[in-house]
Amino acid sequence: MSTPSRSQIKRWQHYLAEERAEGAVYSDIARRKTGEEREILLALAEAESRHEDHWRQLLGENASPPGRPNLRTRVLGLLARRFGSVFILALAQRTEARSTYDADVDATPAMAADERIHEEVARGLASRGRSRLSGAFRAAVFGANDGLVTLICCGASSRVRARVRLRTAPLEQS
Repeated sequence: MSTPSRSQIKRWQHYLAEERAEGAVYSDIARRKTGEEREILLALAEAESRHEDHWRQLLGENASPPGRPNLRTRVLGLLARRFGSVFILALAQRTEARSTYDADVDATPAMAADERIHEEVARGLASRGRSRLSGAFRAAVFGANDGLVTLICCGASSRVRARVRLRTAPLEQS
């Protein structure tokens, strides 16, 4: 292998930082999940780790320091530790969709395929989470609605009883 150019080293260091940050995001989300979703997220994190290893191998002694991921990826990592996974997975899906590995001669075809698969997996997990949230939201709305109807009915029936008592009260005195 020939000596990499300065622009290659910079690009590879950027890719290394991105892969490291994306793997951390998937790992952070996986810590809060169980079952199948946890396994899927851990598999995504493992794939990002393999990509990280690829760039580290190409960089050799230039792997350190790895550089910083872009602002979007750093914010995604911060949000992953603070908010629910549905929001984060939707953002991760967009991040995976912007991968340039298809056009980069230094990325392997397997890495490019992984990124396309990651986009679809993140989309599926986000969709599953949205479905669960909408079901819970729907149940909360219907529950609140039932409560309001009950309160209104109780209030209306109390007023009706009060009016009936007022109307019948003079009759009872005669």
